[in-house]
Amino acid sequence: MLLYNFGYYITKPASKPEYISLKCSHILTVSDCICSLHPNLKATFWQNKEYEEERRDYQKLLGISDVEFNNLKVEVSGIFADYHLDVGSRFTMLSEALHFREKYLRSLNLKVISIALEDEFKDILRDFIIEDRCMDNIEADLILVNQEAGGELIGYDILGWDTSGFHSYLCNGLDKDILEKYDLSVNNVGLIQNGYEDVKIFAEHIKGKGEPVDWLPFSVYEHTVL
Repeated sequence: MLLYNFGYYITKPASKPEYISLKCSHILTVSDCICSLHPNLKATFWQNKEYEEERRDYQKLLGISDVEFNNLKVEVSGIFADYHLDVGSRFTMLSEALHFREKYLRSLNLKVISIALEDEFKDILRDFIIEDRCMDNIEADLILVNQEAGGELIGYDILGWDTSGFHSYLCNGLDKDILEKYDLSVNNVGLIQNGYEDVKIFAEHIKGKGEPVDWLPFSVYEHTVL
């Protein structure tokens, strides 16, 4: 099976929302409906005046000086211009994600994770993103997972692309729909532990439900050990 890496994300598990019925205490996903993704682009990249308070709050959260925060914003702008960082706080290079985590975000005890999808679903995701007109280099980003440097497989997620970012099937509590018919097994951060073929069946089962997206099965890898 050919797997294509879609990108790297800096985040950490969030406390499980009450509406999710999974037997776990936390949720780890690249959907910012549930987990905070870093760097926060509203605070570090977009120049909108309405984000001024968010910028102050984010600097306070990071616990860094004015000089360090300015350096962070300069670096974010630079790698965004180089297409190494995209909407949805998605890094296209592992080295950049690890660099930002260590240099600016270490106090938050974050993970670097990546997501990958099977060859048969690659074109579906690509077409949605091209239609969204939010990424210029999507063809270059969908690269085969290097088995030696692919990180540790920690489970699966079901994601759908919607306006510059992903929704998880958990955003609308679709775990309940799956559990009505199937045995859905998860780890302590809510990542699916069933076999991959089962995850494909789950994604097909919730087709047309929840957010107006195509639900696709993704493998999730961890690249940091905390």
